[in-house]
Amino acid sequence: MFGLTVLGSMVFIPNFIIRLTEVSFIQVVLENIVGLPEIVVQILLFSWLYIKWEEKKTEQTNEKV
Repeated sequence: MFGLTVLGSMVFIPNFIIRLTEVSFIQVVLENIVGLPEIVVQILLFSWLYIKWEEKKTEQTNEKV
């Protein structure tokens, strides 16, 4: 899921391709690594919220049975 989030980022791919034509590959990777902590926090927060939502949904379903 993390890899798909990184690739789906609106800023990552266009910036990566444009910068590849201007500077070295290593410099492009280092510049784009700055955004990775943001992506990690977003995916962890989304995953945590989704798990809590599913747990609540499961509890409600078990109470009805």
